[in-house]
Amino acid sequence: MPTAELSEATRTWLMGFTKSYNKHFNLTGSRFQPHGKAKHHDGNLKFGVDYLHQNPVRANLVSHPSEWGYSSYNEYYFQEDPADCFCDRDLGRQLLALYP
Repeated sequence: MPTAELSEATRTWLMGFTKSYNKHFNLTGSRFQPHGKAKHHDGNLKFGVDYLHQNPVRANLVSHPSEWGYSSYNEYYFQEDPADCFCDRDLGRQLLALYP
């Protein structure tokens, strides 16, 4: 998906979520920081996921992606008990072709 289309789809989804959330909790205003931009990578999906896993490191929140508690990094790169995992590792590995 081209970057402009991805940005518009994300913006539309976030607006819908915000409207629903605000209505449910009788709130107004934005729930997200403005100026988010989609990044388009001509590489494979694994490159994009690796890029995302590095965000907390680039922000100097942790020194290694495995230290960030809100990341799927440990689920993908270490053998965690599937019952303790949030993400669908089998699907992720198929998409990323980590384990054919």
